Amino acid sequence: MRSIATKAETADYPYEAVRPMGIAHNRVAGRPVVLFWVSGVASPLDAARINQGREVGTVLAYWRTVDDRVLTFQERNGAVLDRETGTRWDVLTGRALEGPLQGQALAPVSEGVHHFWFSWYAFRPDTRIYTGP
Repeated sequence: MRSIATKAETADYPYEAVRPMGIAHNRVAGRPVVLFWVSGVASPLDAARINQGREVGTVLAYWRTVDDRVLTFQERNGAVLDRETGTRWDVLTGRALEGPLQGQALAPVSEGVHHFWFSWYAFRPDTRIYTGP
């Protein structure tokens, strides 16, 4: 799970909710956020060596406002583009690779963690759980 915790609101994004879409748009405390599913991450709990663990993937989160413009992302032919300008983005770094916003970057969401739900809920039972659009 990927949690985002601000002073005003805490939201949790289960991998199972984000994985099928690949890209999820939401708001936390009124701020627009985008979450990207990324495969290729192995579980450190399944084997003696992490690189031998099963594929579990991860979720990366960014605030989706650039120059006061809220962006909406989509996957097209293996590339991630914003619908507003057609700019192509790198989901691992949050940087615009080509298009009108080239060189710009999404701000990573630093408020929050990746965790096991039971450990988070014990301390933050008020957490909103994302279930999809």
